[in-house]
Amino acid sequence: MEWITSENPYEESWRRLMEYANIELTIEAIESIHGKATPKSIVNYKKQAEQARVALLQAREYFDAATNSSLFTQPNHLYYGAVSLSTACMLIRGDGTKSLDYLRKDNKNAHHGLDFSFSIDSKSAKKDLKLLQNSYVRVCKNGHFANWYSTLITTQPALALKTTNKGRSSSSNMEYVGSFDIPSFSDLEGIKKPLDFIIKRLPDLAGDLGRYGVPVEYARGEHRIKVNLNSEQTEHIFIFHGAPSSEVLFEIINRFECDDGVNFSIEVESDTQSGIIRTRKDKKWSFSYPDSRETLDHRVIFFKESVNTPEVVDLYAVSYALSMLSRYFPDIWVSFLESHCKGAKLVERLVQVLILKLPNLMLNQISGKKYTISTHRPLWH
Repeated sequence: MEWITSENPYEESWRRLMEYANIELTIEAIESIHGKATPKSIVNYKKQAEQARVALLQAREYFDAATNSSLFTQPNHLYYGAVSLSTACMLIRGDGTKSLDYLRKDNKNAHHGLDFSFSIDSKSAKKDLKLLQNSYVRVCKNGHFANWYSTLITTQPALALKTTNKGRSSSSNMEYVGSFDIPSFSDLEGIKKPLDFIIKRLPDLAGDLGRYGVPVEYARGEHRIKVNLNSEQTEHIFIFHGAPSSEVLFEIINRFECDDGVNFSIEVESDTQSGIIRTRKDKKWSFSYPDSRETLDHRVIFFKESVNTPEVVDLYAVSYALSMLSRYFPDIWVSFLESHCKGAKLVERLVQVLILKLPNLMLNQISGKKYTISTHRPLWH
């Protein structure tokens, strides 16, 4: 995990991404995944590095176009920017069967890999969140989405703030403390979900949804680990606050599981939205806990339901759906925006999150590293 402090996180994300527009650096990245190039394989490595380069060049222009356009057309630029970024990711992380020339041999790969549909009239679309609730994305068997998804990192890291005490000294750092496996593509194939379902999984939208009266089952929290080398004891501490209700908080707490025995101390008062969960200090048992995602301002959101699909996948699906609305239903789309209904205000925030977060998350997938790019220093410094 690397924390990068920058006065402009958007530009820093792109600066790092555009390093892969350098053929030599990209070949090195491919070698780190697929092995050192041989006289036979170097030709294919170079080919995919060159294809990744042009994909990144296009992606940057699409995103820059999005920042300079209005909501009327922003989703179009963002989706094609997402396609280009995911193409670069696929070319770097995938083998030779993911090269563009190879994929073009089969017409099935020409499909987006997602289908869009909606069931609402123009008048109803301008009310509340109706348009988002009645717009659907379905995962198809073939196409670009499937090809890209198959190259994503299958095991995602879990992090926590670890404080180590030795003698009178103490040090803190964000460290990997576990991992989770993402769903296989076969688990996603054929799934059809409304757009508001996907949006509820995005941590940066949790606060907005709450203000608009939309229930989201989550709790803001922190995962800390205290290691005492003097007593040789380790304790995991989960601090929850900001849950919408005590019922939701207890449902999230019920997601804590340990197969080896009683492992958790629960410090939660009745009718409260905050509390603390601690593990035993005298045992180093493995355990599982609720899925979480991090907001742009580095708040951790724990969800009641499973959200083990990488957030970049949900953002990609959202960009696709908004693009389809903007391109093929412009009369409904523009009237929806001009109505300034709750859904339209939510889309304003959603597009902002797409612009700022998608490049960073794609960078993490391409590099295989966890980069946190922020305007301030690490929280533990």
